[in-house]
Amino acid sequence: AIVMDGAIRVEGIFTHYFAGTNFDICYEQHERLMQAVKKVRAAGHSLIVHGAASEASLLWPQLRDDCVRPGIATYGGCREFLPDLRWAMRLWAKPVRLSRIEQGDTVGYGGVFCAKRPTLVMTVPVGYADGYPRLLGGRASALVCGQRAPVIGRVCMDMLMLDVTDVPNVCMKDEVVLMGAQGDEAIWPDEMARWADTISYEIITGLQDRLARRNIEDETAAAQHDSR
Repeated sequence: AIVMDGAIRVEGIFTHYFAGTNFDICYEQHERLMQAVKKVRAAGHSLIVHGAASEASLLWPQLRDDCVRPGIATYGGCREFLPDLRWAMRLWAKPVRLSRIEQGDTVGYGGVFCAKRPTLVMTVPVGYADGYPRLLGGRASALVCGQRAPVIGRVCMDMLMLDVTDVPNVCMKDEVVLMGAQGDEAIWPDEMARWADTISYEIITGLQDRLARRNIEDETAAAQHDSR
């Protein structure tokens, strides 16, 4: 609504479907919205009506109304409904340490990881203060040289540790992909969410400002422009 000269001018009306994959519930909610729309239009207001976010707009065209509000789909989510979507972000870092530990040595707070063999440990400068969930310690993997390497020990505020013993020729110059694709492997927000017992929305929105952002499309466009 917009207030002009002391009067309220209603520009739009909306709802947000709380069960986006259940048509019966969405339809009932939409019908209630339409009842409200009729009352407001009867009072002389012209309205833009919207209710469908990503799931409802992909699944139920009849509920799209005047416009839609895609959220997770703009990040590449909802691939179960639109398989051609690709996740539009990638989280990576370079290691800060490679160290060998012996059988029986522990890693991380509380010593929750105890090596069952001589182990090569890679330390990566990303932690829960960056939005990488602390729950992923001992559950998640990262990609190094196109292979999955398990996250070992507890995720720290600024660091996490990987077991890279089985990654051939690993070195300090290697890129570590915490979310995204590398070679034939990929780790996406929905898989990370399963590890953390949450939803992909929380994984994406939890990434903090102290992580540097790079727009790959802008860099590609700049490179193409410079090559002319």
